[in-house]
Amino acid sequence: MKLVALVVQVALVLVTLTACADQSEPDRTVSRAELERKVAERFPPKGSATKVSVECDGDLVGEVDATQECTVSVNRQRAKVRVTVTEVDGEDTVIDTVPFVPAERVAQELLAALTDEGYHVEKVTCPGELPGAKGGSVTCTVRPTTGDGHVVATVTAVRGLRIDFDYQVAS
Repeated sequence: MKLVALVVQVALVLVTLTACADQSEPDRTVSRAELERKVAERFPPKGSATKVSVECDGDLVGEVDATQECTVSVNRQRAKVRVTVTEVDGEDTVIDTVPFVPAERVAQELLAALTDEGYHVEKVTCPGELPGAKGGSVTCTVRPTTGDGHVVATVTAVRGLRIDFDYQVAS
């Protein structure tokens, strides 16, 4: 009798565990194709001659604060955009997009601007990207022909995918 009761208890535990396993969380991952579609919707063309395309690095995990990078192309202009999951509601994943300027591009533009102003600069290196939010900044190292200096690049305006920034020599 004890053996039968034990077998029944084990069977009940297995049924309970199986039922719990069937109630797993739904997969909220946004596929690369779906992510590209969602990002493109955020940057609609401004006319029939404007072509907008989006390429993302991969799928986006459906968890709050998960991120993925995408490149948005408008005609021949390209911009980097960071996509972040801000909310997960049932099977719906809510995203936010923020454009940014990669560190290498900030360095290239600073080098060109400083050279145009008559500075003798060998190299500019930036430790990170310039976030596309007004007031966002990054401090870059400038290597002139003698010594080192620093320049702070600061976002002055963001208009859609366009990020305008200015710079100032750090003291």
